[in-house]
Amino acid sequence: MTGLRVRDVMSRDVVTVRPDAAIGTAIDRVLRRGHTHLVVVDDDGVLVDIVSAHLLTTALMTRLIERHQPLSDVLADPAAIRAGARLHEAAGLMMALSVDALGVVDRQGRLVGVLTWADIGRSVAPPLTVRAERRAPG
Repeated sequence: MTGLRVRDVMSRDVVTVRPDAAIGTAIDRVLRRGHTHLVVVDDDGVLVDIVSAHLLTTALMTRLIERHQPLSDVLADPAAIRAGARLHEAAGLMMALSVDALGVVDRQGRLVGVLTWADIGRSVAPPLTVRAERRAPG
């Protein structure tokens, strides 16, 4: 993991939403695509925030927020890193901030990808076929 950079393992297939999107609509859109985070960008593609779909769903169920509210009501400062950063630095930042996803941005703050713990795990785990062979009775 020491030689890997964020760009080597980040996800580039990112579903983005705008800050003025209704929370319920945004959650539905992201979950339909199988993603776990709402990646919020402005009209210029600049990262505004990344919010856990699970966290928002829990807040909806406990009635802390409403489906019709705009995402901008629940946003904070984004956790972000540059694509050229070393992967171990990104992992350290995620641990320090207690987040499970970082927005990967260019010099202007525009989103170029997302890095999650799952991305990091895939980068260090053996391929699935190797893991399956280890478990097979021999």
